Amino acid sequence: VNGQNGIAVGLTSDIPTFNLGEVIDATIYTMNNFDTVTTDDIVKIMPGPDFPTGGVVTNAGQVAKIYETGNGGFINQAAYTIVKNKIHINNIPYLTDIKSIVSKIVENIKSGVLQGITAIDDFTDKSTKSNCVDIVITFASTIDPQTLLRQLFEVTGLQNTIKYNFNVLEGEEVIYRMKMVTYLKRFIDFR
Repeated sequence: VNGQNGIAVGLTSDIPTFNLGEVIDATIYTMNNFDTVTTDDIVKIMPGPDFPTGGVVTNAGQVAKIYETGNGGFINQAAYTIVKNKIHINNIPYLTDIKSIVSKIVENIKSGVLQGITAIDDFTDKSTKSNCVDIVITFASTIDPQTLLRQLFEVTGLQNTIKYNFNVLEGEEVIYRMKMVTYLKRFIDFR
């Protein structure tokens, strides 16, 4: 649920955060359908990771493959709206922060990589501990917003890939990459 990553005995394991309610529902479903549960069943209940800072998983069609193989990556992108010549960033990808995103945008404007941006403002309410983000990027009316967004995703922290590598140690010597369904069954057997 909380996610983890680490290295042990020469292998890495990367497990992103998941929604507690969805994990509980998937576990109960697996308990009630132990011999017939499939990856597709689990994807319907637990459609992907749940990142605390928000963001949008843009490769959601790959979730079943990632759960089935125990390996892959979730592309996590900032949520945004475009209003006239402004891009409003409403939340940011997991493992990034507002300060580094704004700094990277400014750095890329100064170096000439990002062109046509006329202002960047951070209206995020820092007096609360909520995940409410409000970054406004104003651009010239001659700039195509979709092209600008692609550039922003490429050179800033507004998009990243969260690895999923479910290597586990079972017993004292057996190390292998585990499927999500197998993991849920092992957890139920353990409990």
